[in-house]
Amino acid sequence: MKERLHKYLSRCGLGSRRKCEEIIKRGEISVNCVTISNMGFSIDPEIDSVYFRDKRVYPQDFVYWALYKPTNVVCSCKPDKKYKRVIDFLPESDYRLYPVGRLDADSEGLIIITNDGTLCNKVTHPKFGVDKEYQVKINSTLSSEEIKQIESGIIIDDNYLAKPKIKETVNSLKSCTINLILNEGKNREIRKIFGAIEKRVILLKRLRIGPVELGKLKEGEYRLLNKDEINKLKNTIAKETQK
Repeated sequence: MKERLHKYLSRCGLGSRRKCEEIIKRGEISVNCVTISNMGFSIDPEIDSVYFRDKRVYPQDFVYWALYKPTNVVCSCKPDKKYKRVIDFLPESDYRLYPVGRLDADSEGLIIITNDGTLCNKVTHPKFGVDKEYQVKINSTLSSEEIKQIESGIIIDDNYLAKPKIKETVNSLKSCTINLILNEGKNREIRKIFGAIEKRVILLKRLRIGPVELGKLKEGEYRLLNKDEINKLKNTIAKETQK
């Protein structure tokens, strides 16, 4: 049965379908020893031999890891001389793994790591509306007026309106701890939100991605997602798609 090449490459763990389209455009894929650059190209997985940079690729079983990313660790698969990478915490694997979404080096908490390119794309793309919950500590108290201001929307990044949902706030003498929910994840969005009202983030931890929770993991610890978590995550995406 015929299958689009970019979809097959995603099943081989090379990334999301969009990323696989870019790989094809760059001329890094060959089928039966012929370089392919046609986006609409289809193959028969039972007959055709597919190569990425002259190495044959095969569909993989999907794996899903939950990791507590510490600070000073980057969500990248590229070698980094300054920082450790999230994938460096996991056992060695033949799978091509990559993080679902990002946390900047100054932030900590839950990151999902997988070879399922389709799921990765849908969890991170804003149109699917997958909630991400964060715990944020700032360097001063937060008034009820400031809470309303944040939930009404804060302009960042050239007129982008960021509208987090604030779940809980706990003020102390000189700080405030806030639990908030976003369904997008623009670069340093939370820090920019609080910076716009002259607050400085001193701790930023992600607690949840959709139904998957950080739970009892400690910094640097990881675990495989169970079947129930994987199904709930996929069902969350499916429900958002139907809206």
